[in-house]
Amino acid sequence: EIEGHTAGVKSALYLPCGTKAVSGGEDKVLRVWDLKTSKEIASVPVLKEITSMQMSYDGKVITLTSGTQVHFWDTEKLEMLKTLDCPIVNPTLGGRANIQDITSASLAPDRKRFIAGGPADQAWPDPWVHVFDFETGKEVECLKGHHGHVWDVAFAPDGATYCSGADDGTIRIWQTDPTAKAKE
Repeated sequence: EIEGHTAGVKSALYLPCGTKAVSGGEDKVLRVWDLKTSKEIASVPVLKEITSMQMSYDGKVITLTSGTQVHFWDTEKLEMLKTLDCPIVNPTLGGRANIQDITSASLAPDRKRFIAGGPADQAWPDPWVHVFDFETGKEVECLKGHHGHVWDVAFAPDGATYCSGADDGTIRIWQTDPTAKAKE
């Protein structure tokens, strides 16, 4: 048992070295743990609660969501690579930004894009999958296929597709490059 968070933990991951882990949640802190001693060895405060964390397939980057921000954390240097503010714009609201929390994000294996799902507001359940440019944080694509809030998103290991899971009880598989089949 490892103690140190002051509120609920929403996500925890082993680091590739196998001797460290990270955790985050309602206390708005990413914590790094030495698993041999069960001691906290680093902490990184964020603005809002951490709602999700996902490890890149090469084990070098953790993508975590906190409010409207998506953070990218280096697992080797134990430091933040970048933080992007990504307010979600729901196209059905006429392009108005309704600032809500992102619930999940995933970095593409080539690190050119990341995808996000959210927000979970009952008055505004967002059924869209949002695609962002990794360098700028600008939304480059918005995909509709669900009929309920998108809770989780993940890229496939090869980056050719990504999936999303939503309140409507479905999992959708999306092509990263929809013209890929036409090119084959």
